[in-house]
Amino acid sequence: MIFKIEKLAKEIGVFEQDLITRVVGKDLYNKVSEKLDIIQEDELLIIDFDLIKVVDSSFIDEFFIKILEKAFNEKNFFIKLKNINKILESNIDIVMQSYSKYNRNRVLITTDNICSNNNFYIGKLNKNEKNIFEYIRINKNAKFDDLLKLIDSQIEDHEESIKSNLNSLIEMKMIRVVDNKIYSSL
Repeated sequence: MIFKIEKLAKEIGVFEQDLITRVVGKDLYNKVSEKLDIIQEDELLIIDFDLIKVVDSSFIDEFFIKILEKAFNEKNFFIKLKNINKILESNIDIVMQSYSKYNRNRVLITTDNICSNNNFYIGKLNKNEKNIFEYIRINKNAKFDDLLKLIDSQIEDHEESIKSNLNSLIEMKMIRVVDNKIYSSL
């Protein structure tokens, strides 16, 4: 499923390239909420910000965070951001960091292009999580044995550490496991 934000904004009467205020965020979320009700488990939702120049924290709270909550708490789908510029990335990152602290769990989001953090996601991963995610993103999938070879075997409780990192990535909707193979959420 793809949400083209510029098109959806026009449908609710917003013709600018800046999406600001809680009202605009709520209206846009209400516009897409019916589509979110029919999204399938494990489906990828692409949120395309093409032609959008700015979103503010109020808009992000009312639109994007509500979509994240639905993905994590209700429907179990994946999200990827497309066509985000540096301003969008920065504002989304700030709100997500605040949300993560308030909710006491990390939230990350995948992107179609490399971000200013030199990764294909917004948020923070530890070194092993990052290595696992990048390996799977590049190779499209992996087996647990592949990851054992990838991660430094000098770490105490090597296998348990990797399992813990995998579980974190699964919980953050960065990867998924199907038939003992690990796939990128992209």
